[in-house]
Amino acid sequence: MTAGEVARLVTVFERDDPAAARERDAVRARLAQAPVAPVIGLTGAPGVGKSTLIGALVPHLTVHRRVAVLAVDPSSRVSGGALLGDRARMPGGDDRLFVRSQASGGQPGGLAATTGDVVWLLRRLFGLVLVETVGVGQTEDDIAGVANHVLLLLQPLAGDVLQHLKAGVMEVADALVLTKCDEQSLASRAHAELASTVGLARPGRRVPLHAVSARTGRGLPELAAAVLAVSA
Repeated sequence: MTAGEVARLVTVFERDDPAAARERDAVRARLAQAPVAPVIGLTGAPGVGKSTLIGALVPHLTVHRRVAVLAVDPSSRVSGGALLGDRARMPGGDDRLFVRSQASGGQPGGLAATTGDVVWLLRRLFGLVLVETVGVGQTEDDIAGVANHVLLLLQPLAGDVLQHLKAGVMEVADALVLTKCDEQSLASRAHAELASTVGLARPGRRVPLHAVSARTGRGLPELAAAVLAVSA
């Protein structure tokens, strides 16, 4: 199926009209027995580098799987649509990668109202699905309802590490990713602080902590290997 055909079906799964509902039912019946791909959720505060990290990470993933990225953008105050800032940071020209933006529509929780329906479709058309939430705070954790594995992105100098101990999105994270680790001493200090506190936030459960830099490539092969391992 071409990218254009996939995009048309995604639109059908986003529309709310009788004709789209009939076509969705037909597609669901046709794909009912299709293999179901794993879903990796990426979430974190605005500006933490979710889109940039995905753009740097997907070349390591498309070597092994056909990948779909569903990126939830803030809604435009003018048009109501997605601002497409996420797609602007994604690589192009790879027939093993499909990227789609969704407008959040002001929906609470970090996802759009139709994200779950579109994920149902994409995970039957691709080998791996990445879902990027809109920038979230501590209580927006709807990603746990659609993803098999949730990566919580954090960055150095993002505030008191004790903030990460609070209930909410921290509780649904399966792994932490410390982004923007370009400067060694700053990254090492932030990594050490997080490593010392994550055990208090999640007692009795080991939560992997990855340090990465989309700019230098630090940690990207290791993170890609971890994503492929948990989605095998």
